[in-house]
Order: sequence, then C-alpha cells, then structure tokens
Amino acid sequence: MTEIQERQIEGEVFRIMRHKLKGRNSDVELKCWQMVTVSKAIYQRFGVMPYKIRLKHVLWYLDEEVFWIISENTAYRYYLAIKSFCECIDKWGHWHRHIEKRSPRLRKKT
Repeated sequence: MTEIQERQIEGEVFRIMRHKLKGRNSDVELKCWQMVTVSKAIYQRFGVMPYKIRLKHVLWYLDEEVFWIISENTAYRYYLAIKSFCECIDKWGHWHRHIEKRSPRLRKKT
C-alpha cells in the first residue's frame, strides 16, 4: 500500500465519521484512528476503500483480525469503532444481527 492510498483511506474514514460521532474530541479521534486501522487491513485484503466497505468485509475483520488481538479490551474497542462506523454509514440497522454475533465478550472480574 502506498502512502497516497494510506492518506486517502485516512481522509475517507475521517470524512465519514468525524462529524457524525458524539463525544469528546479525543474519543472521536481515537475511534476514527481505530477505524483507519480496520480500513487499511480491509484494503490490503480486498482492495476496498472505506466508502465501499460491505458487511462481508467487516465480518472478515472481526473473524480473522480481531481474533488475534490478545487484549479483550482492545478487541472490544475495535468492535465499538466498527459499530460506530456502521452507524455513520447508516448500515447498523441492517448489519447489527450479524456483527453482534461476533462481538468480543468481556469477562467479568470476580
């Protein structure tokens, strides 16, 4: 992936998410950067830019990439970033049943 493609992915993710998310600027920016990481992985695997991401791409990321994240909290944060992205592109209503099945579960501390 070239630097131009990386910048284009970053720009598209921020254009999609930046003004639709609510919360502190630092939290919004963190979710955007997490989604940039997700989008770069999807681009490397499928060659798809953020505006063209579909359910199968998100499910692939949750199944293949999030599986290898050691920290459950980190995996859950990426899940929340993906959920926010889906809400921003108005697909959460259609995709939530499929995505929630693959949601990382946090263990309760006893």
